[in-house]
Order: sequence, then C-alpha cells, then structure tokens
Amino acid sequence: MAKQRILLVEDDAIETMDIKRTLESFGYEVPCTASRGEEAVEKARKELPDLILMDIILKGELNGIEAANEINELEIPIIYLTAHSEEDTVQKAKVTGPYGYLIKPYDPFELRYAIELALYKNQMEKKLKESEKRYKSIVETANEGIWATDANFNINYVNPKLAEMLGYTMEEMLGKHVTFFIFEEDIPEAEKHIEKRIKGHPETYERRFKHKNGSEVSTIISVTALMDDNGDFVGSFAMFTDISHRKKMEKELKNRESQLNAIIDGSPVPQFVIDTNHRVMYWNKAMADYSGISSEEIIGTNNHWKAFYSEKRPCLADLMVQGNLDQLNKFYSGKFKESEHLKDAYEIEDFFPHVGEGKWLHLTAAAIKDSEGKIIGSLETIKDITVRKMAEKSAIDQYRFLQHLIDTIPYPVFYKDMNYVYMGCNKRFEEIIGLPKDEIVGKTVHDITLKESADMSHEKDKELFKNPGSQFYEEYVPYADGTMHLVLFNKTTFQNEKGQLAGIIGIMVDITERKKTENALKESEEKFRVLADNIPISIVVYQRDKVVYANDFAVQMSGYSKEELYTMNLWDNFYPDDQKLMMGSIKARLKGEKVPNRYEVRFITKSGDVRNIDLSAGFIIYDGQPADLITLTDITERKDAERDLQISQFSIENASDEIYWVDMDGDFIYANKSACDSLGFSKEEILSRNVFDVVPDFSQETWKNFAEDLRLKGSFSFETRHKTKDGRIFPVEINSNYMNFHGKEMIYTFSRDISQREKVLKSLRDSESKFRSFTENSLDTIMLFDSDLRHLYVNPNAEKVTGIPAEDFIGKTHKELGFPKDMVDLWDDALHNVFKTGENGRIEFELPSG
Repeated sequence: MAKQRILLVEDDAIETMDIKRTLESFGYEVPCTASRGEEAVEKARKELPDLILMDIILKGELNGIEAANEINELEIPIIYLTAHSEEDTVQKAKVTGPYGYLIKPYDPFELRYAIELALYKNQMEKKLKESEKRYKSIVETANEGIWATDANFNINYVNPKLAEMLGYTMEEMLGKHVTFFIFEEDIPEAEKHIEKRIKGHPETYERRFKHKNGSEVSTIISVTALMDDNGDFVGSFAMFTDISHRKKMEKELKNRESQLNAIIDGSPVPQFVIDTNHRVMYWNKAMADYSGISSEEIIGTNNHWKAFYSEKRPCLADLMVQGNLDQLNKFYSGKFKESEHLKDAYEIEDFFPHVGEGKWLHLTAAAIKDSEGKIIGSLETIKDITVRKMAEKSAIDQYRFLQHLIDTIPYPVFYKDMNYVYMGCNKRFEEIIGLPKDEIVGKTVHDITLKESADMSHEKDKELFKNPGSQFYEEYVPYADGTMHLVLFNKTTFQNEKGQLAGIIGIMVDITERKKTENALKESEEKFRVLADNIPISIVVYQRDKVVYANDFAVQMSGYSKEELYTMNLWDNFYPDDQKLMMGSIKARLKGEKVPNRYEVRFITKSGDVRNIDLSAGFIIYDGQPADLITLTDITERKDAERDLQISQFSIENASDEIYWVDMDGDFIYANKSACDSLGFSKEEILSRNVFDVVPDFSQETWKNFAEDLRLKGSFSFETRHKTKDGRIFPVEINSNYMNFHGKEMIYTFSRDISQREKVLKSLRDSESKFRSFTENSLDTIMLFDSDLRHLYVNPNAEKVTGIPAEDFIGKTHKELGFPKDMVDLWDDALHNVFKTGENGRIEFELPSG
C-alpha cells in the first residue's frame, strides 16, 4: 500500500527538518517542502499531496491562510501548525475550512492523530461527493417525476421528468409552494396530507395535478418526510408516476361496464354476476333491495355469500364458475336439478335462515362463457318462494314453535283440558315429575304424583273451572328426587276458537330458596348488628340521605357521638372533591347502577384532624329498605408509610450511582435506571442475566469466594471492570454489602464508572513524568511552594546553587533554611503577591556563596 504523501509548508528550516523526521517516523512520505506561500500553492498543484501541514506566518507575498484559500480548489485537507493562537488569527483561518489547528510546540502524537483524522475525514467527504454525484445522475435521468421540498413545502429540487410532466421548466417550478400545482378544489385534501408529512408519516396515494396549460395530470405519489437528528420535520421527498393514460382507459372501460350494468340493474329479478376469481362484477338494484347489501359495498369483493349465509361458503354461482358439478352434492344434496329452460344451468330450492327473517328461495345459476367456450363468470338469479313454502308447512311450524316456546321457559308449564287430563307440558315439568312427556299427556294429576298433593291440585282446578280467570296459591310439591319444594302456582283458564272454556294453563315457580333467603335475611340483620357493634372498624349505614346506624368505632374515629352522627350531614366532614365523588356513587348505587365499591378519601374529625380513610360501600337491605353499608378504615399511618416508601424507591431508581441487587448465586434481582443505562441493557434484559455476564473479572470460583467473604465481613469496596451489552469494558468502583432480609440472602451493590478518573490519573502521571524530566535536567533552579511558602519540590540544580541537600528543602520556608533576612523578605513578598494576584512576578537577587 502506497504511503500517504504530505506537503510541509514551514519557513523555519530547522523546524522543517524536525517535523519532516517526525512525519516519516509515522510512516508518511514528505516528497517536498515549501517555505513561502506562493511556493506552497505551486507545489500543491504539481504534487497533489494527500495532506498539507501549513504554517500561518510565511515569507513572501502570501501567508499560510492566503495560500490555503488558493489551494482549497484542489480539495486537499489542510492542518495549520503554528505558534499563533490569537482569536483574530484563528477566525481568519477557520474561513479556509481547515481540518485541524495545532499550536506549537506540538505533541507528536497529537499531530499524528490530527493527520489521521483529517485524512479519514477527507476520504469520507470524497466518497460522499461521489455518492451525491451518482444520486443526482439517477434522479436526473429517472423516468419518474421527483421533487423535494423544504419544511414550508416550497420546492427546492425538481427533476427534468416532473417538469416535463407538468409543462414547466425546472427553474419555473423551484421556489413555488406545492399547492401552486394543485387544483384549487383539491387543496383542502392536499393540506391533510401535508399535516401527515409534518408528523413524519410516509404515504402512497393518487393525486391529480394542474398542467401549465390547465389540463389534468393524474399521478401516483410516493412521498416520505425528511426529519433531522432531533426528529423535527425539515422537508419532504416525493416520486410521481404519470397514470393519466391508465386513468383514461379506466374511464372508457367504466363507461362500457356502466352500459352492461344498466341492463342488469334494470331487471326486476334479483341477480348478480361473479368472475372466475369469485369476485362480484354486477349486483343489480333488485338484488341490493332484496339482500340489504348495496352494490357499492359488494362489487369487487367475494362476499356475495353474505346475502345467503352466516359464514363463508360457496354459492350456486361459485360452483358453476368452477365447473365442478360434483360439489353440488356436497353443498345442495337432494335439493338441486338441471334447468329445463337453460342449457348448462342448475336450479335449487332451499330455506335460507339468514336471509331476512328466513326465506325459501329458488336459485338458478348458469356459467358465462366467452367466444371460445371458456368460462369467464357466472350469473345467478333469485326468486323468493317463501309464501308458498310457508303455506305448506305453517301448521307444523306453528305447533313446533309453540312447543319450543314453552320448552324455553325455565319454570314448569302444563296445560289440561276440561276433563283435568294433561294435554301437554314443557321439559322442566318433565324433569320435576320424573316422567317423559309421552307418559304425562293423556293422564290426570292422580296418575303422576302423590295422592295428598294430587288431591290439593285437583280441588284447586275445580275452583278455577267454577270461577274462570286466574288463580295464585302456594303449596308444597314432591319432586321426582323425593325432595319437597314450596311452589307458587299461577293458573289461568283458556278458551277455544268459539270462545268456550277449554282448559287450564299452569306455571309453577319454585320459591323454596326465596323463602329461605327471606328468613336468612332477618337472621342476618340481627347478626350484623352484633358484629358491627363489636368489630374494630368504623361502620355506618346510610339510608334516605342520612346516617341511620353507626357503631362505637365510628364514634371513636370521628369524635362525634351517635346522636350527632344521626342528625348531622356526614358528608360535610369530607373534602369537597371527595364529597362529590361519594354522593354521586351512592345515588347511582341506589338506582342499581354499577359503581366502584372502594375509595380513598379524606375525613375531618370533630377536633379538626384530617384522616386518610379507606371507604368501602356496598348495597344492603336494612330494616327492609335499600341502604348503603359504609366501612371506614383509618389508613393515615399507612399512607404516610407508602409516601416514605415511594420517595425511597424513587431515590434509588433515579440515583446517579449504579445500584444492583443480586442473590448469592450472582443472579440479578434488581437494577436501577443508571445501572441499565451504563450497561446498555433494558431492565428486563439485565434481570435475565447474572454478574458473570457483566463482570469479566468474576469466575464461578471467585464469585463463590467473594460471596462467602462478604457474608462474613458485611461489606467490601474494590475496583473491577464492567462489560456493556455491546462488549465495551470500562473500570468501576464497587461497594458491595451483604443483607439477610426475612431469611432471603442478597447482595446490594453501589457501582460508579471511574473511566474518566482513570483517564485523569493517567494524564496526571504523564504530566508529572514530563514535568520531572524537564525539571531534573534543567540548568535553572526550580522550586514549588504551598500557600504558606513552604517548599513542596526543588530540582537538583537548587542543591548545586545553594549547597543545601534537596530533601532538606521539603516542608521548610526560606527563613527556616537560614537564608539572609533581606533576601527572605524580598522573596516572601514576591511569592505572596503571586498567590494574591495570580500574576507572574520577577525579582533579581544574588545568592550568598556556600
């Protein structure tokens, strides 16, 4: 691989040689150097180096900045290497677009990194320009129209094809708002699409545009929003396909279809046509009226089955278009026949329960063929024969309907004739008697139940026949399982078509459980009073807008006596917002509406204390009337504890330090937000991992030893490394603590990224090393002082000059070292001034020999 070539522009010959050697040591080639600006321009044009290192102050007519201005046309990256850092010079240099600006004296490694970065950046810029050139070539020659807009939807680019489509030059279109090319009546709709674009939504849709000559240009637009790195809308990019010709052809085809559709649509017979893909082509008006499905809704779909069935299945037309007549037996077995009037057509008669309220239909379907005899569709016609069919079976249906009706009644139903003989019953009556209907019909009550119960029923029937109308009474009845049930009988007489008394219809309602419930309710109310008076929870019964019962605990909690509670408006002691909520709920509950049963509210006691209350409300019957049972639990202390817990949880979750909880096996059981952000994992991801996934320095053995030591010592602080989700490893400072919480052992750890601290320490060590190298070899005397003027450091030359060993200086002042008083005073004044003002000082004196 060829070495990268650097042109060095420097007017100091010694500096030039030194920099050249440094560059060559890095593996770069320095084919030539220049000391003047004009020379630099000439050699840059001749050599075309990969990079130029340019001094700003040069001999000759052109300085470095002026030379760089002329060289910029060659697109060669330039790095300024100069001793000048004045703001004015930097600003002038920035105008030339340099790739770097290094101040002498420079660090060789900083120079190397600056060069590598500049070469890489220049290479990327060249690739970007090549890519933009290729992109522009593609866009300019595309057969699709293209434009781009700014954030205000003004056109800032248009390709030749789009300009040609709309009859404009590209120059005429640039700068205009997109609505300039849209018909006025279409602008409101266009603005809706513009709103979507601002929100970042891409779209593909049809849009007509206005040609320069006023004609219409139909297009398909594929448009996308352009967003910046912050997610803000900055413009849009759109491609346009001219579909004007296609639209014209579609219009002509639609006209022909309209003619054929008019013929079919004018027919009074419901009919439709499907194509070979089973999609509806025609659906005439009679069919739409009959099915209740409009042509607009059905044409183009394969949903014609919905006119006949509740779920998708082939219609007769589908079987004709398939040409598969074997399927007729599968779907219409015993119901189809070949048409006597039309060749290759078939007819069926069937009942369609999902057509209206159920219809009998006569369907005829025939295949439609082209000139070559190929099936291209199918026509199906519909004739309603419901009246005829219903007339044939009305008597049977009527009987079945009535029988089905009484069978669905959940109570036992029976009917008898004037001779007390059962004429019929429902299934529930069969169940309680324990006999099928065939063994009940034609018999009397004495044939199917116990004599005592039968005698009572027979006597009641005689009374009803004697006094026709309705009859109600309660009686115990033996069921087939041997149990006795209390039953409410509701009997009424019925007449025949001549208005003569014909029999009795009876309904039996089992009220056994209801009676038990009524008795249990009375017992429950008494138990409630005993329980409520002794339970350590505030209980109030609210009925007809007042308190009608309050237990002793409610008195204690509120501070009011029972007499006060019964006469006061209890809701006045709740916060206004809470009052409105609860009163609304109580009224709704009394109306039978479904509302929440529990609320957290604030109650003001008689002494003025505000207590947080968990209020539960439920509907009860109290003294035979609807009421609200309200329990009030004081949760003030719990709410305070919850608040403290939430603050603690928030503090941990949002702490700047990383916080982890792990079990003794090293599996994570908690990690706060800082921990997740630091490692690059979501909370769900990190909780599915263990310490070995993120701490490369831990093995199974070292973790086991660490956990055991931590269990004994309680806490550890140490430094280790963490590994992120993407594999980056960085140093951390760890403080781990052992905890046994209700028998569950765990370790909670605080972690802090010390990458920056490590970098600073390394930098300090490097700086200290350079400082010591410089001072130890300096021929000058170098001393460092603290603010008390005590020596922190002296270099070897101080020992040579003063004759005092270097170690004797440390921690002592000049006075303590025995220097002459006049020199000490002069020296101390100068140093105090430096500490006070922060400015450099200079003094001259003569050290005494020896």
